[in-house]
Amino acid sequence: MELITIDRGLCKKDGICKAVCPMQLLQVGEEGFPEMIPGAERFCIACGHCQAVCPRSALTYAGVAPQECTPIDRNKAGNLENLENLENLIKGRRSIRKYKKGAVPHETLERLLDMVRWVPSARNGQPLHWLMVEDREKLDRLAGLVADWTRKNEHYSQMATAWDQGFDAIFRGAPHLAVAHASVDAVRPALDCVIATTTLDLAASAMGLGGCWAGVFIEAADSEPLREFLHLPEDHKVYGALMLGYPSFNYQRAPQRKAIKLSWL
Repeated sequence: MELITIDRGLCKKDGICKAVCPMQLLQVGEEGFPEMIPGAERFCIACGHCQAVCPRSALTYAGVAPQECTPIDRNKAGNLENLENLENLIKGRRSIRKYKKGAVPHETLERLLDMVRWVPSARNGQPLHWLMVEDREKLDRLAGLVADWTRKNEHYSQMATAWDQGFDAIFRGAPHLAVAHASVDAVRPALDCVIATTTLDLAASAMGLGGCWAGVFIEAADSEPLREFLHLPEDHKVYGALMLGYPSFNYQRAPQRKAIKLSWL
């Protein structure tokens, strides 16, 4: 089966699909319609740019018709009001370390993670795997394993002390933990997971949730007890993790940040 199929009744031969192909795998055929160069299948990264950009819905990719894709409202994507909302979201995001006791509905967590499927990844490899710790009891057990790991690390020993005294300095009482892991053999697994986890953090904030990176857990996650608890595949590593829950308090303003460090060439 051809990787792309062109509806010649719809195609206007405008060359847009050819222009946006990141691997330059499209050419103009004899009748002016786009076609893949010989052997293109070996180098195509399945990004879908050619299909996504076509204004006439004339290109089917890998058997998937344009009508099966998620439509994008460009009026919403490009207007100033939405830009201001995005700026407010970015500036207003806080690392939440105090959570309400209630759990986030399963459907909300599922929707959040589903949205993150559209983040970029190196060569469109999409290597990311998510593990959502939804049960607070399991999260407490996981925190205990992290506390045991910190006992052997002088930089974090105070976290073990706090745990022994009944204070969760590891997950801060969050009801959930989203863990991003990927194969170490992926093109850029760490970068892909960081992009996805950062996007998840912003999306959670937009939905009224709070998040906080679980940095100590990420460091500890490669230890054998944690790998066993998380059921990580042998070639996988944890590169990102975000506590999630409803914030106990609403933040009213964004504190000042350092001036931008910027050079122009």
